[in-house]
Amino acid sequence: EQKLGHPDHVYVGDIDPSREGLEVYFGMETGNPQNGMCLVDGKTGKLLWGHDKRTYHIHSSGMASDIDPNEPGTELWSGEENYPEERFLRNAKGKVLDKPAKFPVKDLAPRSVWWTGALQRSLILDSKPVAYPSLEPVVDTPFEGSISLIADLYGDWREEVVTSLNGEIRIYSTVFPAQDRRTMLLHDPNYRATVIEGTMGYRQIPLPSLDLKKTAR
Repeated sequence: EQKLGHPDHVYVGDIDPSREGLEVYFGMETGNPQNGMCLVDGKTGKLLWGHDKRTYHIHSSGMASDIDPNEPGTELWSGEENYPEERFLRNAKGKVLDKPAKFPVKDLAPRSVWWTGALQRSLILDSKPVAYPSLEPVVDTPFEGSISLIADLYGDWREEVVTSLNGEIRIYSTVFPAQDRRTMLLHDPNYRATVIEGTMGYRQIPLPSLDLKKTAR
């Protein structure tokens, strides 16, 4: 038990696939002398790693997604509301990969989507899914409207993007063929719970309870 206060975002999943069980990633709205961004063991709450400096207001929904094919596990993005230079993209072990000077997302709620046949997600940049870290678009046409939901609605383990604009609701679905077969992501209780939670407020990117690369077939 860390007693760090109130989190603005919490992600539960197989974030670090080198460990047994699940992990929980926190971005703490409450200021802390350290560990305001941290990863803990999902079963015991034991601190695995944490930000080693003071934090003031880690804000918004952050991001936890496997977007980097060069890094095992899930990448994590969080940062300060009022200090843009204190925003970080980390790997599952806590190593800082990019700060805002390099990471193209300027806000504190990046979006990502399983869109191609690859087992890592695409980063959504300028309303298009792009490959990270090259930032090459994987489609030419952007998603129009405000993104309301990202989830595997149609059952092929890739995700649909639901947007709203001018009185419309649109559902965008990939045209890339899947390269393998797997159970619909909504069958995973952890993934489904995050999708449901996202209908009530802060929308977070849903994580399954298993790393997709560990379950590839």
